[in-house]
Amino acid sequence: MKDRVRIVETFAEEFQEVLNGCPVVNASFYNTFDYTRTGNNYSHPRTIGLVVKACYSLPEIAVVDVDVRLNTGAGTKFQPDVVALDYEGRCLLILDFESPNSSDARIPKKDIEAYLKWIRTKPYSVPYLIITSLPKRVSPLPPRLGTKHGVSRPRRNKKWELRYTSPGGCNEEHAQYKHEIESEPFKYWYRVYRKKLEELSSEYPDLSNMPLHFGNLDGLLFSFIDMMP
Repeated sequence: MKDRVRIVETFAEEFQEVLNGCPVVNASFYNTFDYTRTGNNYSHPRTIGLVVKACYSLPEIAVVDVDVRLNTGAGTKFQPDVVALDYEGRCLLILDFESPNSSDARIPKKDIEAYLKWIRTKPYSVPYLIITSLPKRVSPLPPRLGTKHGVSRPRRNKKWELRYTSPGGCNEEHAQYKHEIESEPFKYWYRVYRKKLEELSSEYPDLSNMPLHFGNLDGLLFSFIDMMP
């Protein structure tokens, strides 16, 4: 158990160092939607590259696989962003990075439940780290000024958004909390994730002992999130 925790902690230290040292990544990659827009959608791909770089800093890691399909059949589909393996090809660490665009209601089913179903089929435990991008507080944009000489000034994008709320969308049931989500996304979504873990604990009695970890990027600051009661 200590080794499983150690590799996650060591990765986090390396990842923070890589983030701090990258000249073409800034806090807006994680605390705004600026880098999740058409033509500027770099948050996810660029961060995955940094995650891979951090993984290779660990001496026990021999190879890092990206966009892996860990499907075992019988409906068990687990498709994480990154899988790090040792020199014997054993899986040592699994990671998913969720950009501002995907740090929402999709995480419980796509990430958490998929991992729990997959790990049940394995004779060994593999640490899994989910990294979200959720600022603890979003500073509001200054009020939009009126027109000047009859010309409307350009509208600035909101710093945070709640997307996919139309009927059938993944965030439809959260639409009524739009203001709260766009003001304090970290507080809202982690409340949702904790509630889901509580519900899953009846199906997975050993959930609290599983190497399931959560980390969050508030701007460029990475921190672990304690999810267990």
